[in-house]
Amino acid sequence: MRQPSFQPLKATMLPTPLLSRMLIIDISAPSVDDWKDWMDSTYKEDGWARSTYVFLKRFEAENYLIQVPRTPEGLDAYPVPRTWTALATLMANNISDSETMKGLVGEEVGIKFGAFLKVDVDLNELMREPQRFVDLNEDARYMTALMLSSWIGDHLKKPERAFPLIDVMSGESREYLLLTCLTISRRKLVLFLKNLFIHDAQYKDMLSEVALKIRDEIAV
Repeated sequence: MRQPSFQPLKATMLPTPLLSRMLIIDISAPSVDDWKDWMDSTYKEDGWARSTYVFLKRFEAENYLIQVPRTPEGLDAYPVPRTWTALATLMANNISDSETMKGLVGEEVGIKFGAFLKVDVDLNELMREPQRFVDLNEDARYMTALMLSSWIGDHLKKPERAFPLIDVMSGESREYLLLTCLTISRRKLVLFLKNLFIHDAQYKDMLSEVALKIRDEIAV
């Protein structure tokens, strides 16, 4: 299997007199959260697969969101926000075969993403025995956060069954609960947080950055 090699492209220097005739703007690459916020604002609630976001957060240190090839020409796909957007929207329409993944974000990242989606987690078992979460590996913990967000979205009238698992997850790291909240649509998140804050007010501080965005809607 051919392994692509990535490194930043070098900019071509410009003559100093030419620079004085231009408006120079420094643009930073978007973060995974920046991309997620843009996806939420651009596509409807079910218009993109949030599993892409969870995967990118899981491997944020590897920067799978943007990996530009070393050469300006080639034949291999590579991951950038544009290709992740295409993949996320296709997956929302039930197009998620391995060839599509590799054809959009590259073979190496596509294979890893496909493997992540196959991580086996029994959410019902975890809700029956929440302490089992402690023994999960990191991939399974992230998959639990993703699956839990979907479960919460389908059980907004009675989310209490998930609270014991949420208590264990947040005890391990607030990041897992934060990830769950960030993958719930805004409308459903408001209803969920109202119930969660009644369950335990400490979550208001733990999820302060999420709560601030919708503070008027979740006032309890």
